[in-house]
This record gives sequence, C-alpha cells and structure tokens, in this order.
Amino acid sequence: MSPAEPAVAPPRLAVDAREFRPGVRTGIGRYLREVLRAASLDGWSCLAYGDAGARLDPPLPGVDWRVLDGSWTQWWIR
Repeated sequence: MSPAEPAVAPPRLAVDAREFRPGVRTGIGRYLREVLRAASLDGWSCLAYGDAGARLDPPLPGVDWRVLDGSWTQWWIR
C-alpha cells in the first residue's frame, strides 16, 4: 500500500445469536457458527450478541460476544 492510499478497515459482521443456547443444537445455529468462524478466519471483525440465556460455547477465536440488557421483545427482529 502506498502512502497515498488510505487504510481500509476490515469488514464487520454483527449477528443476532439467540440461537446459541446451552445444550440446544439447531441448523440455523450451526450455520451461523460456521459463518462466524469463516469470517473471523478471513480477518473480519465479528460480533455475536444475544440475550441472557444465549452462550457462545465454546468460544470462537476472533468473535466478540455481547449480552444485550433487557428481555426479548418483538422489536429485536425489526
């Protein structure tokens, strides 16, 4: 990269990860886990967020986890 070219930030990905429940396996959850794994390995900045009952277990390297305060409402998906 030459000094005249601006630095480009890596792509960012944030996902609703309420599918990640301890002891529960779903097709959507598996797909979401693989998307996060592939994006983080490719250098993307990844964030998974959920409610108090969701867990990213086992953790994925390069994926940040956040628990959103408050209970789930219909507005989460709007």
